[in-house]
Amino acid sequence: MRVMWCDHPVTTITRIVLATTDTTIGTNSAFMMSKYSYLEESYIDTEYGVTGLVKELRQAYEGRYNLSMTIGVMLCVLSAVPIFACVLVREDPVLASVGVSAALVMIAVGVWQIVKVSVVWGGFQKLLEEGDYSRGSKRVRKGLVSGIYWAVVVALYLGYSFVTFRWDRSWIIWPIAAVLYAVVIKIEEAVYNGKNNK
Repeated sequence: MRVMWCDHPVTTITRIVLATTDTTIGTNSAFMMSKYSYLEESYIDTEYGVTGLVKELRQAYEGRYNLSMTIGVMLCVLSAVPIFACVLVREDPVLASVGVSAALVMIAVGVWQIVKVSVVWGGFQKLLEEGDYSRGSKRVRKGLVSGIYWAVVVALYLGYSFVTFRWDRSWIIWPIAAVLYAVVIKIEEAVYNGKNNK
């Protein structure tokens, strides 16, 4: 069974439009948000009553956050269904292109749902200095561990790839490094918090 995923112009055009839209939105958002980057790095001392107000707003937003996250994840997981459905109905490149296009639209809407509420939720976390934006995490982000860790990972990746010429397999270093990075940061936070509690 041979299905041509990229031979139809509709699929190619859809992919290009979605990629361009994503890049444009991402770049524009990065420029607009750069003036607030200090919230991720500096300690925040709010005025009287602000913390309570932000907690109330977060509590009121929690239902919407949970619903949008659920819908977004569900759409991303179900995005494979149109592809398989179109292939099972008939082995036709045009129909397969329709399935891929439908899958990409589902992914786009799902990711939009997730990002839309995650930005607001992240704002609450930044203002309340919770989660990734706690004072301990901010101190850790300023540390040398992150820079050293990723420099070592890049060196290992390039060293392994150039020596073995197995670029097709060396990519596995990146997801492993990302998972291990979370562990390294948690260890560094624990060490930092342990020193401050003494």
